[in-house]
Amino acid sequence: MFKYLILFVVIIVVAIVGIFAAGTLMSYLNPAQETIDSINQTKNNITSLLDEKSNLTEELKKI
Repeated sequence: MFKYLILFVVIIVVAIVGIFAAGTLMSYLNPAQETIDSINQTKNNITSLLDEKSNLTEELKKI
């Protein structure tokens, strides 16, 4: 009976440590996600500018 109590306590401790580890990992990954979002936004801005340049080039060719 006593060994089941120890096993139960060990499982609870492992679960608590796992929750804290997951929280710590997410706090490290969050800035990385922000960086990825920023890079994607920059890529979209560059694509938009290139499309605008292409449109302006076509307009200049018509003149």
